[in-house]
Amino acid sequence: MSDMVNHPNHYNSGNIEVIDFIEDQKLGFNLGNTLKYISRNGKKSDNEIEDLEKAKWYLEREIETKKNKPIEIGDRFGSLVVTSLFTTKNKSGTTKQMCNVRCDCGNNRVVVCSNLKSGNTKSCGCQIYKRYYMIGKTFGDLTVIGIVRKNNTNIAKCVCICGKIVYVKPTSLITNHTRSCGCVRKRTKVKYDIGMYKDCYHVWWNMIQRCENKKAISYPNYGGRGISVCEEWHDFENFYKDMGKRPKGKQLDRIDNDGNYCKENCRWVSSKENMRNRNNKVFVTYNGVRQQLTDFKHKNKKFLINHRYDGTLLIEGGKYDNKEWYMKFHGMGELDNE
Repeated sequence: MSDMVNHPNHYNSGNIEVIDFIEDQKLGFNLGNTLKYISRNGKKSDNEIEDLEKAKWYLEREIETKKNKPIEIGDRFGSLVVTSLFTTKNKSGTTKQMCNVRCDCGNNRVVVCSNLKSGNTKSCGCQIYKRYYMIGKTFGDLTVIGIVRKNNTNIAKCVCICGKIVYVKPTSLITNHTRSCGCVRKRTKVKYDIGMYKDCYHVWWNMIQRCENKKAISYPNYGGRGISVCEEWHDFENFYKDMGKRPKGKQLDRIDNDGNYCKENCRWVSSKENMRNRNNKVFVTYNGVRQQLTDFKHKNKKFLINHRYDGTLLIEGGKYDNKEWYMKFHGMGELDNE
């Protein structure tokens, strides 16, 4: 016969009695009652909903109690321990309670107390970076050996293959923006920025810059238009192997002006040929003959203005249409045919 006072059946259906688990975990009054009503649900009576509603009531009471309990020095929230408390006031005069906390990883940071209570902040951010960036993972020549806090920002501490310690934004590692401490560029420059490679190396470097460096002057006309450099050509040796030494006076040109930089779409051409292959080509029709402005022998401004689009000269393309071009260089009056 079961002991309904000390060991009722509805609390002993598992391998451990409910009261033993509550005392072992030091759950307290509200959480203890929550667990009690959940464990006996449907076992003591047929009214399952009533037990669940009682469990819900005690659980909500515990949540409300924890929300209203003031944070104290030494309180732990996840990996964070509160070391001091202070208040701040914004321009409107509203005060906000803040905490100085220390993470288990050793980082210190300042957080809003309400974020600790709500569970929105549980670490300094190191747990996120350990999960996504994996300390020990290698990016190019850099291996992440830790996450540190600098200027209120999480920074990856990395060691380069040359042995130098550098601090890099994790996003720069993920996007491949930073692949070394800078030693690769120095080694490449020393190796190729001399002798027979020098001229070709500068062409390669400028190609990379106008396609991938958003601060480059020519970026809007190249990278900004979706023009990219093929993966193989990010290594200068592959570029030099495919294109060879730069012929004297020649420029790097893309056969398809809307295509990318790759072996199949590039060639060495003269500056005049390069001008013919641009998007902003300007054509001149003079005495019934249409040709590019680059090839037009009378392309000086005086000659073009004097012919005033009287039927013998017509300009197509470029920044201005016929009338606007004429008015810009000849004055803002009406277009005439003198």
